[in-house]
Amino acid sequence: MKLYSYLKEILKRRFNHYFYSMKNLTIFGKEIIDEKSIIQINNCIGENDIGVLTADAHYGYGHPIGGAVAYKNKISLSGVGFDIACGNYAVRTDIAAENIDTPRS
Repeated sequence: MKLYSYLKEILKRRFNHYFYSMKNLTIFGKEIIDEKSIIQINNCIGENDIGVLTADAHYGYGHPIGGAVAYKNKISLSGVGFDIACGNYAVRTDIAAENIDTPRS
């Protein structure tokens, strides 16, 4: 019985934060966001904080890219998800900008 109580307490401690944080989290496009990103932002949110994930969110360095946390009484330099050159790709060509037909407003 002691082992059961011990395991129950461990599970309660581990998952209560996850479920509690979901109350403080708004997710846009939850069905297309991977579970790792949702777990990651939940690990960043305390009981007095507010988090958000956008539909293009994905796992990041500290917070998910496409996510942000508003902390109560704290300032965080990494309160938004970031990465370096996410999805960017540069290719050098011999095409001059003036030779590209683009609409001008």
